[in-house]
Amino acid sequence: MHAAAPGATLGTLQDYLARLYELDVMFRVEDFLLTDARVAQALEGASYRPLAEKLLLRESPAALELSVYLDPEVLQRLAAGAPLEDFWTALEGVSHFLYLAWNAQHDRGVRAVELELQAEVDKYALTTLLGAGQAGLGAGDVHQLLFEHTRFDSGLSGALLERYRDATRDAARYCLSLARRFAGPADPARLRELRRFYRLDHRTKMRFIAEH
Repeated sequence: MHAAAPGATLGTLQDYLARLYELDVMFRVEDFLLTDARVAQALEGASYRPLAEKLLLRESPAALELSVYLDPEVLQRLAAGAPLEDFWTALEGVSHFLYLAWNAQHDRGVRAVELELQAEVDKYALTTLLGAGQAGLGAGDVHQLLFEHTRFDSGLSGALLERYRDATRDAARYCLSLARRFAGPADPARLRELRRFYRLDHRTKMRFIAEH
């Protein structure tokens, strides 16, 4: 199955998300991109796991340092019109970066579970809005592929696995409600809600999901 945006780059993915959510972020993901797995391993140290995408953070009293690692083969396939799995891998990295950067600009802290929840919503919202590209997938197909066939990394610890499962479950519930409550991916009311949802803190997001 082909990506929703054949020939996309990380920059175009950031632009898609920025337009979708009406975000003004001063940073570009390309400037924080890391593709050398050896450098990623050195930065992570003992916690290193060989994943195709990851957000690397290092906090100090004066600053927050971050890098977005992506497997170079994923980037090559993305440029060539990647399968949806690669498209979503790259989009997840961009989503993590953009959400962290936007919240930092507004002096808001972000928990890891918030990043995962928003990334899953981003993948569903953008893929359905772009029409799933050449694959011709409808919203129901995208929801099934994204949420009902989820495979978690076997190397995840108990706490990490629980975090990913919770984020996926909550995002799946919210995205299903989007499909139920709005006429289609480009419905102006749906876009307005997605923009409001993006800006909510995590506790308010969870309450919103429970109510819908």
